[in-house]
Amino acid sequence: MYDVCIVGAGTLGSAAARHLAETHRDKRLLLIGPSEKQGINIHGAYYDEGRITRSVDPDPVWLEISQQSMKRYSQDHKNAGDVFFHEVGWVGVGSSHGDYVESLVQNAAAQHSPCLRLAGPALRTRFPYFNFLSDEHGVYFSSGAGYVNPRIMVAKQLKLAKQFGADIKDDIVSSITEDAGGFTLNTDDGQVFQAQRVLLTTGAFTSCRALLPAPLRPDIELQAECVLLIEVPSHKLQQYTGMPCMLIYRTGKENNGAGKQSLQAYILPPIQYPDGKFYLKIGHGKYRPVPINTAEDIHQWYTHTGMRSQEQELSVEQYLLNLAQQYFPSLDLSCHQFAYCVTAHTPSGYPYIDMLTQGLGVCLAGNGRAAKAADEIGRMAARMIIGDTWGSKVKPEHFHFQAAKIQAKL
Repeated sequence: MYDVCIVGAGTLGSAAARHLAETHRDKRLLLIGPSEKQGINIHGAYYDEGRITRSVDPDPVWLEISQQSMKRYSQDHKNAGDVFFHEVGWVGVGSSHGDYVESLVQNAAAQHSPCLRLAGPALRTRFPYFNFLSDEHGVYFSSGAGYVNPRIMVAKQLKLAKQFGADIKDDIVSSITEDAGGFTLNTDDGQVFQAQRVLLTTGAFTSCRALLPAPLRPDIELQAECVLLIEVPSHKLQQYTGMPCMLIYRTGKENNGAGKQSLQAYILPPIQYPDGKFYLKIGHGKYRPVPINTAEDIHQWYTHTGMRSQEQELSVEQYLLNLAQQYFPSLDLSCHQFAYCVTAHTPSGYPYIDMLTQGLGVCLAGNGRAAKAADEIGRMAARMIIGDTWGSKVKPEHFHFQAAKIQAKL
C-alpha cells in the first residue's frame, strides 16, 4: 500500500513526484507512467528538445508560476547534472500598427525586466538571420528567457524523485477504482497497485481510460499541434550563433489591420535532436489543423496515420512552410520534417490542480504553456495531494476543476 500514487510521467507528473519525494521522505510514493520508448498508444507532449520559457508574462498567474519555476532551474542543474535550460533570450515581434509590442514594453517596465525596443531597421540589423516584414518591430529580452529541453527536464525530475525514495514504474494505468481501503490501480502489463491517495497528471489522455468516475470527466478542449523542423547543416550553424527564441504576433483580418494582435508563430534556434542533427523549429499560433475529439483522433494525430481530413492536414504544413520561406529564405527547406502533438486546454486558461474526492486529485491541462512552469505546477500539486498548505502566492481558486457538461465519447 503506497501513501500516494502519481499517474502520468510527463512534465507535471515528474515534477510532482520529485517535490513530494523530496519533502516527504517518510511516505511511500509510486509514480506510474510510460517512458517515451514504452508509449505506443499513450504519447507525451514533452517528446521534444525545445520549449520557450520567459520570466515576463502579461498574465499574473502564469507570471508567478513561471518565475518560481525558473528560480529553481539553476538548483536543478546543480543537483542532477545535465543542463535543460538555455538562456538564449527571446524577441517579441509585432506589426507597427498593433498593440503587442507596446504591451510588452509596459509589462517589462511593470515587472522591472530589462529589454530593448527595436524599430524595423534596428530589428533587422540586430538579428540578420531573420527576414522581417517591413512593418514589423520588436522587443528583445536578453536574459531571463530562452528555452528548456522537456525531455531532459522530465528525466532529471524522475532521477531526483528516485534518489529521494520514490518507486517508478514504466507502465500505463488502465483503470482506477476506489473503495473504503483506498484506490486500486490496474496497468496494461497486468500489475495491480494500491494507494491511499492518487494524483492524475495524465493530460490529454485523462478521459481515454477508466481513471475518473463518469460525472468527473474534465472540461478540456484537445488541440492538434504541428511544428516544422528545418535541418540546419553544420557549416551554417555559426550563422545562427546567439539566435534567440521569437514570438510573432500579427493583426487579424477581422480587425482591418489595426488593434489587437494574436500569436501567428513561434520560432526556436537550431537545437540538436536525438538523430544528432540540428533543427530550427517553427510552430503555429491559433491555426488549428484538425479537430481532436476521440482517443483514436489523438493516436492518429501523434502517429500521423489515418487522418480524417488530408486537406486540413496539408494546410497547416503548408502554412508553416510559408512562414519558413518568409523568415528564412536562405535555408534549404527540402531538408525538413514535421512533428505532432496534442495539448489540453481549460476554459480558464490555467491548469486544473484540485482535489475531486478526499483521496483523488488532478494536475491536468497545461494549455500549451506548461513546460516553462511545470516545476511550480508540480510542486503545488504535490503539496495539495499530501494535504499540506497551498504554499503559493497564486490562489487555488485559479486552478479549480470543472467537469464537462457533455461527456466526450473517448
